Formats: sequence, C-alpha cells, structure tokens
Amino acid sequence: MTDRRHATSGPAPARRDALKLLGVAAASAALLSPLRAFGQAWPSKPIKIIVPFAPGGTTDLIARLIGTPMAQTLGQPVIVENRPGVGGLLGVEATAKAPSDGYTLVMANISLPFAILTAQRAQRLNFDPATDLRGVSIAANVPMVITAPAASPAKDLREFAALVQRESGSHFVYGSPGVGSYLHVFGEWLQQEIKAPLTHVPFKGAAPLKQELRVSRHRSSVGLRWPSKRIAALHRLPIRSVLAARCALRYAPMAARSLRHLIGDATLAGRVHLGGDQLSTSLADIQAGKLRALAIAAEQRSALLPSVPTLREQGFGGIDIEGWNGLLAPSGTPADILSRLQAAAAGAVRDPQVQQRLQTLGAEPVGSDAQSLDDLLQQQRARFLPMVAQLKLE
Repeated sequence: MTDRRHATSGPAPARRDALKLLGVAAASAALLSPLRAFGQAWPSKPIKIIVPFAPGGTTDLIARLIGTPMAQTLGQPVIVENRPGVGGLLGVEATAKAPSDGYTLVMANISLPFAILTAQRAQRLNFDPATDLRGVSIAANVPMVITAPAASPAKDLREFAALVQRESGSHFVYGSPGVGSYLHVFGEWLQQEIKAPLTHVPFKGAAPLKQELRVSRHRSSVGLRWPSKRIAALHRLPIRSVLAARCALRYAPMAARSLRHLIGDATLAGRVHLGGDQLSTSLADIQAGKLRALAIAAEQRSALLPSVPTLREQGFGGIDIEGWNGLLAPSGTPADILSRLQAAAAGAVRDPQVQQRLQTLGAEPVGSDAQSLDDLLQQQRARFLPMVAQLKLE
C-alpha cells in the first residue's frame, strides 16, 4: 500500500506544473488573439468622413459621392459628418486628434494650406500638420471660380476691380467660406493689387456664401459719402439705423470686424459683391444666370465655361492655383489600414458613375496615392507662406 501511494503521488507535482503551464499559455493566447485579429477584423464598425464645411459645397458633394462605393469595398457604412468652422480647421483638427485606427477621416480641400498658414501666424493652430495628419488620396481636382451676383455690372474680374477703384466712396464686400480660406487670402491679396478696400465677411462654408451671392443685388452705388437721408430712402431703412451704422463704421471698425468673426455667418440680406467656390457647386447657377463667373483660378480655362478668362489672363497671376479635394487620416494609422483606405478611395473615384458625375460638374477625377497628397500640401504651404506673412493675415 505504501509503495502504491508513493508510486502514484511521485509524478503529481510534475503534472500540476504542466497543467499550470498549459493554463498560462491558453490565457496568453486568449489575450493575444484580439491583437492578432485586429488588422484582419478592420473595419468592424462604420467609418466616418468629416467634412469641415457646411453641407452643399463641392467638398461635401465629393465626400458623399465616393462614400457609397467605399462602403461597398470595405464592407462597412461610410458616414459623412459636417463639422464647419474656422475656415475648415475645426473638422481637420478633430481628425488630427482622433484615434489612429482608420475610423476617422477628413475630406479637405484647397483652403487647408491657407487656413493652416493663417492659424500658425496667429498662433492658434492646435495641431501639427506635418506630424499629426497623413494623406490618403486626392479624390478630385476642381478649379476655383470667382463669382459675383448676377446683377453685377462687372463682366469679369478686371471690370470688378475697375468698379471698386472708380467708386472709392462705396462699401464693397467680399465673402469667403471662413477665415484663412483660399477666398479670404484671395480677397486680401486683391485689395493690395488694386489698391482699393474690400470688407471681408466670413461664412461657415461655400454653400451659404453662394446662397448669399444668389440673392444679392448690386448696390455699390450707395456711397458712404452720400447723405444719410438718401441712403435711408433708397434702402427703406429708419434714419436712426443708417446713422448708427455709419457711426460704427467710422469709429469702431475693429469692433465691427470682431463681431462678424464671433457671429461666424454673415447676415447681410444680399449685400455681398464678390465671392466664389469650387466650380462643381457653382456651375449650375452660373449656367442658369443666377451667378456671374468673373474668373477661373486655374492655369487654363474650364471646358464647361470657355468664355470665362483665367486670373492670369486678366493680369492677376500669382494666386492662381488648382483646386483639390482629398482624404486625410490621423498620423499613426497602421500602414495596412491606410493602404486599404487608399485603395477604397481610389477605387471609388474610378467607379464609372462617380467619374461621370464628377466630370459633369467640372471636376477631374484623380484617385492618387497617399504620398501625392502629402507632397501637395507641403508644396502649397511653402509656396504661399510668404504671401500670408506679407498680408499679415490672422
């Protein structure tokens, strides 16, 4: 009996040790398996594309156009979320600070390098564009078009500049999609070129700016030097309102400008004389006579608007630039996920229906690799840094 007990109890510690080791190995495998499966399981939830402007603009349109085929490729819904503000920087910053897991992207456009440079100069940029963002793909190139209300007497930008110079006592207003946007920089640059003042009013995107231009009536003949009673009669305003506005313009222009920035959107009831957008969302209104195209901000004229001259043709070279729309992701996004996002975006742009729709709107489908967008952003920031510094934009 004694020998049997010793015979059976002798190897027991070894078996117990072996079982312990097996248990540890099983637990380790269970802990590691989600990590190994992470790359294979992506995407396991909807992917969000942030559009940093109001709905209805070109950037919003392109994001929605490619979102559906991207969802089909990736097997998860692609949701477009509009987050306008600060010339597009609000949505870009949200993406830069999002987790690097491939579930948050931003559809940026030509305004991004200008907004970054302006915010850097004002020391209010809360992320590093060189280290916090990574290109995914350029979706499409879209030329910028400078527009005016349909009732504007100016047929092109040269005539508009001459009008502003001639009616120096009038109050001309130009709108932009936000502080630091391409159109903001363009308007400040134009003032210096023509040596005549323009008042900047920022909107929360190109769509509300376009709407304001559509309802605007040209009233540049209303000069600040006119008698207050005449202005009140023309606009059917109380004389007190005219006197108060005149006082504000004369004695508190900085306060008025600060108030416009705080409000964010202009409520001018049709008093914007100059604006613009990417061609895609302005084309139908231009062709219908609801907007007037003054210039194309590209190297060559648009085939869809062959009678509209470029900026350079009219003597305004130096700020002409090819408009683009592209997807960016947070830096640190795993290379395999970034590669799949790029392939899905480029594949979406190659979709025949998407290509046809983009071309109809005057956009050039691209579907580039990731590095092309990184290089483009770096080149445009370097090119326009001296201009933003010289204009002292903030």
